[in-house]
Amino acid sequence: MEETPAILTAAPFRGVPQPEAHGRTKFNDTVQRDQFRRALSRYALTFQGHILSVNCQCRMLTRVRRTHST
Repeated sequence: MEETPAILTAAPFRGVPQPEAHGRTKFNDTVQRDQFRRALSRYALTFQGHILSVNCQCRMLTRVRRTHST
């Protein structure tokens, strides 16, 4: 979201109608949103895997404790 002003300033407004420039920024926005969504999904997947591994470790520890206690 912080990169939108840079795109607006970078767009050449000399002899370019407003709708065209707006469409260009819109396209850039969608591309950035897609990249952001991909990064977010990748991060979510890694985070989920981390949680799963931690859960497995906790289960293993509890099992070990149970075997030792009996």
